Amino acid sequence: MMDNQNTNGTAPETQQEKTFTQEQVNAIVSKRLAEAKASNESALNKREEELSNKI
Repeated sequence: MMDNQNTNGTAPETQQEKTFTQEQVNAIVSKRLAEAKASNESALNKREEELSNKI
């Protein structure tokens, strides 16, 4: 039987919810934004190079 199964949709009481400070959230968001910006710039540069080679 599955007596230990959590059926009420909440986390088991033995686990604590992970919390972040504002500084940690800012660092995480800043890192992700920088990665996204670098990726977009790389894709844009590649596309511009492809277009300039066609001319």
